[in-house]
Amino acid sequence: MARAAAEKGELAALLARSNHNEAPVGANCISGFLATLIVAIYALTTSSSDELFWEVFSFSVLIMMLPYIPMFLAFLKLRATEPQQPRPFHIPGPVWFLYLLTGCGILFLLWAMSILLMPNGRLDDLLRPAGLMTLTGSLIMMLIIESLLRGNFQSRTNT
Repeated sequence: MARAAAEKGELAALLARSNHNEAPVGANCISGFLATLIVAIYALTTSSSDELFWEVFSFSVLIMMLPYIPMFLAFLKLRATEPQQPRPFHIPGPVWFLYLLTGCGILFLLWAMSILLMPNGRLDDLLRPAGLMTLTGSLIMMLIIESLLRGNFQSRTNT
């Protein structure tokens, strides 16, 4: 996916590099480097391999869950501003039902994220070094991705 996006100019050209068999070398190398860096940083803050696994797992799942919150909100906005737009599927029902579904989805995501951030169900889990790193790392990654996408979108609309 990163290679296809890079070939369209939506991501850095480095991600579009491939070998003679058309395997995505650029995206794989960057992914491997980032994964190694993240595991190395987490290894410095954890005391056991079990804790290391849980923190890396939590970070990965949080990064995968975060985009769904704005996606739910985008669903509501598009249904309000473009109700007649043809779509692959349509959720029937009144507007309050759409808000209910969206709210349930967002609440479920926040609940799942809280379990990942606080595995023992206590707020002091967030104050552990690894817990703080998971929370801060997730927020930093979200901001980096958002700024890259926003910058790319603006450069494409200005040309």
